[in-house]
Amino acid sequence: MKILVALMVLAPLGLAQTVLFEDDFSDGNADGWTEMVTGATYLVNSALRYEMSYYGSDSTYAFTCNGDGGTTMSDSNYSVLFQVIAYSPTKHIGINIRYMESTGSSYALYLNFHSNYYIIIRYDSFLSSTELGSSVYYSEGFDYQTPYWVRFECYGDILRAKIWEGSSTPEPENWMIVRIDDNYVNNGCIALECLNYTSMDYLVEFDNVVVTTVVPGTLENTTWGAIKSAF
Repeated sequence: MKILVALMVLAPLGLAQTVLFEDDFSDGNADGWTEMVTGATYLVNSALRYEMSYYGSDSTYAFTCNGDGGTTMSDSNYSVLFQVIAYSPTKHIGINIRYMESTGSSYALYLNFHSNYYIIIRYDSFLSSTELGSSVYYSEGFDYQTPYWVRFECYGDILRAKIWEGSSTPEPENWMIVRIDDNYVNNGCIALECLNYTSMDYLVEFDNVVVTTVVPGTLENTTWGAIKSAF
């Protein structure tokens, strides 16, 4: 197992990506998404965004998954783009990739709206997780009721993500967090997630989910090969 702990890499997404599936919830429903019943509420609201919320005193979370094959993706290498809006006092929003329902294993990117940090975590089960390197500070600060675009992708043992405001395009070229971990290279599926620790109340809206294949692009020996050989 290898972990790449701190890198910012300039690399294009590649060419000729294929859309595996997408959902902008404009049909007013979240058909195809498997919702984990934890006490949270799931609905497509009047703004046609997928809303995940909970109001109460128990510790609970919202979790919903999907893939182009229903319970799995048809490829193990894919890139997930989505838009998210969080409302106070929500603490964490997350996106899981290569999620396996049978084991609870996955890789997750979390945005912490209380501390303005983001981090990539490996889940070996629902109850066992490992932080892949240190969390990274989002210098602009995460603001409630502000739409953020997030891209999180996996290619072989490479995990990388970027976060930005404004329009979906042009997309920033810099990958803001890059980690390497070879424990899980299964297809799995993607999952949207929301949770809180200090206060149990939370509300998050997801929109414009697009999953595409990943084309290597500049992932050649002179770049990623050299980086990985150092670990």
